[in-house]
Amino acid sequence: MVFFGMVTPAEGNEDLRFYGVWQSLDNEFVQIHRGEDFEMKFVRMGVIPNRALLAKGEITEVEGSSIEIQREYPMVETYESTFAFSPSGETLVIQKPNSKEAWVFHKVQ
Repeated sequence: MVFFGMVTPAEGNEDLRFYGVWQSLDNEFVQIHRGEDFEMKFVRMGVIPNRALLAKGEITEVEGSSIEIQREYPMVETYESTFAFSPSGETLVIQKPNSKEAWVFHKVQ
């Protein structure tokens, strides 16, 4: 039996450039990956050596240069941020919530 035109939830309009491990200029790390139900999950860890959990949650929507984030830790919060990739896709800039500052990440994996 052959199925034509079948699309899994992970193949929608999602931007695959987000997935991977990213390192910030402050030496923090963010891993963005698919969850069990194909949701886009993230975990942000502190600097070496202790690597404390700083935040985790889900990127629930990506549209144009805007993302909606549902943070689960350290507190439950939903917010929108703007983002931009470098032309190579190896650098990602995300506006920090309720701030004029941004995180600058470089893809390490």
